[in-house]
Amino acid sequence: MNEPDGYVQNGGVRLAYWERGKGPETLLLIMGIVYRAAFFRQQFIDALAQHFRVVLFDNRGTGYSTKPVEHITADLWASDAIAVLDALGIERTSLLGYSMGGRVAQQLMVDHPERLERIILLSATVGGPEGVPPEDRALSSFVIEPGADPEAARRSALLSLCGPGLDERDPETVETFVELGRTKRTPASVVQKQLMVANTNVCPRLSETRAPCQIVHGNCDPLVPPQNADILKRCLPHADLVKLDGYGHFLQWEAVDELTAIVLPFLRD
Repeated sequence: MNEPDGYVQNGGVRLAYWERGKGPETLLLIMGIVYRAAFFRQQFIDALAQHFRVVLFDNRGTGYSTKPVEHITADLWASDAIAVLDALGIERTSLLGYSMGGRVAQQLMVDHPERLERIILLSATVGGPEGVPPEDRALSSFVIEPGADPEAARRSALLSLCGPGLDERDPETVETFVELGRTKRTPASVVQKQLMVANTNVCPRLSETRAPCQIVHGNCDPLVPPQNADILKRCLPHADLVKLDGYGHFLQWEAVDELTAIVLPFLRD
């Protein structure tokens, strides 16, 4: 994905968005911290777009969207998603929230349930005191030492957050990820603001959600440990929970075929 299809204003923030596919139903994708919408990976986006009108946007402060930004909260992040839907005339949508985008999806589930059809929480954090924090090695992957090669740092971050063996199993995917990160990098100041969203949660209100929900998580995820998926399942007892053995945080990069085979039947049911 290169230049955006358009821009949406939400307050003083300009949000870049893309549309892919012409399916009769809409699927909104919400990315997590650090990365822009393109990191959903073209192969995954294309697979979804064969069946849905897929809508993506760069989060405030990232990619082609306005940066810098003064502050970021779960409410603001969710309001950005609603602004994109409203601008495109979309009354209801299915929703896939990835990583911190899954925390934002939970905000939408409790504040705007009337807008949602089906929800996928992918590698999603719970947030707040109930959440299980990242492993130390996961947090250190975001720190780039002064003078370090940024491409080597991106490669190291991917491999440290994925399950074992991705570099040997699929070196082309690793290089595609690294290449994608060469442009439109998210400022560290924005990442710090994004991280603050993890200090809050809406767990007590999730039980009110009645829309079909699927939780998908890698059981080797060091950034959002898989216990978070178990907590989400307790908060959403009607949800389907799927854990992928041997995979980590970047499921759309390390297990794209397996992930597609899981989410498409749920979304199309």
